[in-house]
Amino acid sequence: MLGGFNATPWSSKGPIWPSVGRGRPTEIEYLNSEVVRMGRKLQVPAPLNALAVTLVQRIASERRYLTVREIEDAAGAQRLTLINSRPRIGR
Repeated sequence: MLGGFNATPWSSKGPIWPSVGRGRPTEIEYLNSEVVRMGRKLQVPAPLNALAVTLVQRIASERRYLTVREIEDAAGAQRLTLINSRPRIGR
């Protein structure tokens, strides 16, 4: 069935879509938000988890898939740098 994002039932689009369709937080959003919260508490950055939350929230609000360019832009907007976000051993 062709015709765009809303043409196919939520359940056939993958595990996050039923939650999105009901307007509820997804498992990805819930778990990654918890990792970000714990990281802040322990002063350990979790930029990839924060990015995952941002992207899933955007997918849910716009009710569509994101393009590669949109994902790259979101990563850049969060100044995602893996080297600077790694935990430092011995500090």
